[in-house]
Amino acid sequence: MRSKIAASLDGRTALANGVSKWITGAEARSDVQHWRARSCAVLTGIGTVLADDPQLDVRDFETERQPLRVVLDSALHISPKDRIVHGARR
Repeated sequence: MRSKIAASLDGRTALANGVSKWITGAEARSDVQHWRARSCAVLTGIGTVLADDPQLDVRDFETERQPLRVVLDSALHISPKDRIVHGARR
């Protein structure tokens, strides 16, 4: 099991106004793509899906398969329009 968490020095994952897009550097973002390619599944919560609309797929290089994308969403707030639902290349 692996965990990848990006946080600023004050422990947050974005600016208070929600404007930030990247809080990690290009090297860290590339590294996570390699870890995703080796993983069977990628897990996130619905809060991240609603706030960031992530794809959570491998996209920096070719891979034979995409990891299963799992969203913890006990109230079914996910939308069919969210990129995580349809964003991965097959």
